[in-house]
Amino acid sequence: MNNRKIKNPKFLLTIAPMQFMNGEIVRPDGCLGTAYLDSALTNSGYHSKILDMAVGDDSDSLSNTFFNQSKLDNNFIRIGLTNEKILEKISEYDVIGISSVFTPQTSRVFEISNLIKLNFPDKIIIGGGVNARILKEKFFENGFDVIFNSEAEQSIVEFARYLESDTSLDLVNGISYMVNGKMKTNPIINPLMNLDELHMPSWHKLPYKQYWEISKDVPLWGGRDGLVDKEDTIIKYGNIFTSRGCPFSCEYCHISLEKDDEYGKIGKLRLHSIERVVEELHILKDLGIKYLFINDESLLANKKRVAVILEKLKSFNFKLADINGINMIHFFMRSKKTGKLVVDEEMIELLSDAGFRKISLPFESANQRIINKWCGRKWMVEKCDTKELVKKLNDYNITTDGNFMIGFPDETPDELENTFNMAREHMNAGMVGSAFMIVQPFPGSKIFQTTIDNGQLSKDWHWDELGWAKGSPFTNMKISNETLIEKRVSVWREIHGKDRINEFTNMG
Repeated sequence: MNNRKIKNPKFLLTIAPMQFMNGEIVRPDGCLGTAYLDSALTNSGYHSKILDMAVGDDSDSLSNTFFNQSKLDNNFIRIGLTNEKILEKISEYDVIGISSVFTPQTSRVFEISNLIKLNFPDKIIIGGGVNARILKEKFFENGFDVIFNSEAEQSIVEFARYLESDTSLDLVNGISYMVNGKMKTNPIINPLMNLDELHMPSWHKLPYKQYWEISKDVPLWGGRDGLVDKEDTIIKYGNIFTSRGCPFSCEYCHISLEKDDEYGKIGKLRLHSIERVVEELHILKDLGIKYLFINDESLLANKKRVAVILEKLKSFNFKLADINGINMIHFFMRSKKTGKLVVDEEMIELLSDAGFRKISLPFESANQRIINKWCGRKWMVEKCDTKELVKKLNDYNITTDGNFMIGFPDETPDELENTFNMAREHMNAGMVGSAFMIVQPFPGSKIFQTTIDNGQLSKDWHWDELGWAKGSPFTNMKISNETLIEKRVSVWREIHGKDRINEFTNMG
């Protein structure tokens, strides 16, 4: 990156157009990361705007953005603003930030970065997100000038100050950039551990008007039954983080590496105060949010804290639209009488009273060996009565479905059948659905590096090949990819019935 200085730099923080396979149900991203970064910049006196290129802004018709679908040469579907419209919208900005969190969207991120460099070579392109920081070399090859290697609320402000001052780029916390053809990385100093120091995210700058309009035609959270009020043709939803990080380190998850110093230990569980959470809930209520999605990686990890939050939530009367991150073990407690693990009915009652009407249970696998090796040893299959858990959740008017992971690199045919049998048993116990997600070695996870090193993932792997709805990218497995896909489809059809077969392409 050159040493060009810019007085009062203007930032445009973007989410790239989306890419999906034909037949997949597509939902907008709505990532809160850009809202946190925008808030950090604007509260430090800088001009910043958010642009989700998949949906556009208030001046755009959804027919020209989200519902503008074009077929790509690789048989994927591109969704979002045209390149001409993108160039028009970025023209007045000095720094273009492009978020790259989801590996399967990498091609569209590179489409935009190369488009910008070709037409506006002096604009500075910055990138962040787990995908960007793990694949830095590829990002630099595709027009990026700076990559942020950790949470960037602090370092993006430092970078803005660098642009308009005589300070050195060496002083900007936790970034990578190119110097004379070689990559240089600045260390992460004093990573943020107290989340309450963050400014409130800029929810008001996210394109909720477009997101809500899309909700009329696109099913959210697996459908409307039991969650969405019948009179709500538009689902006014929003997102919140009450914490960041997770107490567990699963090999398939980006958090498995984010607890290292190299990334600022951002995988460590950190909590907002109760007071801060309540303040955020008031803001969301004032924005007209009715359906709230909690983005935490492990909401139930601190039960005393979450009990207070759930009690506070009752007064807001939100419809609680599932949770991004929960762990099976947190639905159980140790009985004072027997010492055995039993369903934590008090927690379930709190969830129900707070407004939860649907929860997806993360079983992952029916096999303790796999849970111990790949899933952070985080629950005990034989000691947790998960069928009783499903029953208790249903008793409290909380609909359940289950998420199961199949195709671990060393999974045996018997272990695969065990997981399918677990799904069958829990459907019989009252679950309304089961999703079978084929394990993917996303960059940033330990399983990515493990399978590269042992040869099960080709060094010529490509991001377009990865995705929960796709087949396994691994070689030398004990189950062939063809068998894995065939069994996945046949078992899903068996336990859900033919009338739901059109949902299959979105089940992961």
